[in-house]
Amino acid sequence: MVYYEAPHRIADTIADMLDIFGADRPAFMAREISKTFETYLQGSMAELLALVQADSNQQRGEIVLVIAGAANESDVVSVDAEKVLGLLLKELPLTKAASLTAKISGGDKKQLYQLGLSLQQKS
Repeated sequence: MVYYEAPHRIADTIADMLDIFGADRPAFMAREISKTFETYLQGSMAELLALVQADSNQQRGEIVLVIAGAANESDVVSVDAEKVLGLLLKELPLTKAASLTAKISGGDKKQLYQLGLSLQQKS
């Protein structure tokens, strides 16, 4: 994802992105591209925010933010799928609950089964 941001809002924007995308999401910031004082910062969202807040010069000029995309969707279980699985586990065996949750949510049955195991251990 590529964003162009005003210098007076850059710290707040990165802080908001950190809340939305997570502190570990890889990010890159380019400032004053092809000009005398161009700078490039790279790291996690948390690291990028710390660098920008620590150096007021990073809050000047034309700024471009590049944020890495989300992790592979097949590696992520949605909150809704987790809720459905939790409800079905109260009424059904784990295998059946994982299978039905996969059909309902479109998620991966094996991944949901593993999640179900961890939910059962917590109970």
